[in-house]
Amino acid sequence: MMFNNRKSFFDYDSMAYKPAPNAQEVIRMNIIKEEDKYKMFVPLAGYSKENISIEYKDNMLKLIVSEKKDGNFEGFKYYRRDFSYGSKKRSFRLPKSIDIDAIDAKMDNGILEINLPIIPKEKRIQTIKINH
Repeated sequence: MMFNNRKSFFDYDSMAYKPAPNAQEVIRMNIIKEEDKYKMFVPLAGYSKENISIEYKDNMLKLIVSEKKDGNFEGFKYYRRDFSYGSKKRSFRLPKSIDIDAIDAKMDNGILEINLPIIPKEKRIQTIKINH
C-alpha cells in the first residue's frame, strides 16, 4: 500500500496550516469573462458581508476582508489547524472598459460575486468639442 509509512490522517501534519507571524493570506478568486461583463468569484466562507469592503480609486479595485477573531473557534485548543480567519486584502487594476458606476456585488453561500460590466465599444468614444 502506498501510505504504509505515514502516520494516521489526524497525526500527519506536514501539510497543516502554520501561519507566519504577521502574515496575510492571499484572497483567492476565479475571474471569468462573459460577453458584457467580467465576474469575480471569491470564496469567503465564514466571513459576513459586514466584514467585506470593496473600494474603487484611481482605476484600482481593492477588496478588503477584516475579521479580528478566529471564527467561532476562540478559546479552543486546536487538535489540527489547516485554516484560519483574519484580515486579507487584494487590489486589481481594472481595464478602462469597465463601467465603474455599474459595479455590483452579492454574497451567497460563502461566495462573494463581483460583477464588472463592460462599456460597449461604441459608447467608449468621446467627442471633444473644439473651442474658438
